[in-house]
Amino acid sequence: MKIMKYFDIHCHCYPDKVAAIAVENSQKKADVKVYSDATVKGLQKSARAANISGCLNLPVVMNVDSTIAVNEWAAKINNDVENFPEIYSLGSVHPNTKNIKDVLKWIRNDLGLKGIKLHPEYQKFKFEDLNLRAIWEGCIENNLFILTHTGRDISFPEVPNSNPRSLLQFHERYPELTLVLGHFGSWNLWDDIDLLIGQNLYLDTAFILPFLSKERIVEVIRKHGADKIIFGTDTPWGNQKKDLEEFDELPLTDAEKKLIFYENAKKLLDLK
Repeated sequence: MKIMKYFDIHCHCYPDKVAAIAVENSQKKADVKVYSDATVKGLQKSARAANISGCLNLPVVMNVDSTIAVNEWAAKINNDVENFPEIYSLGSVHPNTKNIKDVLKWIRNDLGLKGIKLHPEYQKFKFEDLNLRAIWEGCIENNLFILTHTGRDISFPEVPNSNPRSLLQFHERYPELTLVLGHFGSWNLWDDIDLLIGQNLYLDTAFILPFLSKERIVEVIRKHGADKIIFGTDTPWGNQKKDLEEFDELPLTDAEKKLIFYENAKKLLDLK
């Protein structure tokens, strides 16, 4: 079976006028290489070179006042998918947003976005925070999935706000909420991946290849199930072409690769 399609579920791009600033600010926090200019067109160029047919942009609302602008920009990307490669986007909310259930309803019903991106480090929250209950309930009510950063973050040296144990407890409280955990659910907390294996949640592969052995990656995939693993690169911080080539070399079956590279993202995002 030949793998014909590839989808990258963990990408970052920004409006043209702020992309360079966003990249510069990130590099001030962490000395990491970038592989595109972080614009939509830059992401398309990178994906095209890697033979990736579609990408999912993950914006993060950094303050309450930017909620409308960020989500309307995300919706604009979703409404312009004729160009190849296709770039889609999630929405986002800030934990301090007032009337957050109404905002989530607007994101799903008016803007047509399928999920939201959250980042516990940048947005300064923990999944065990009881005052965030309205977010989780609003996502369930509006059929929005959550893709979240998990584990440590290269830009934040302190103890992380999310970890596999807290996410497992969160998942047990809200089992009907569809979760995609970035970075195998445990970036730089690799010994705790096993806590999540076998749970009914997705793990993405963004930014894990330099830090885990190929044997360990295959072991996690086989134990967790290829139907719950989704390929991601964290571009522009990840090299889409190199990551795809290295992942494609893993000793997985064509059926497993087909799920990880495209079919799981297709199902989650209801791609046509």
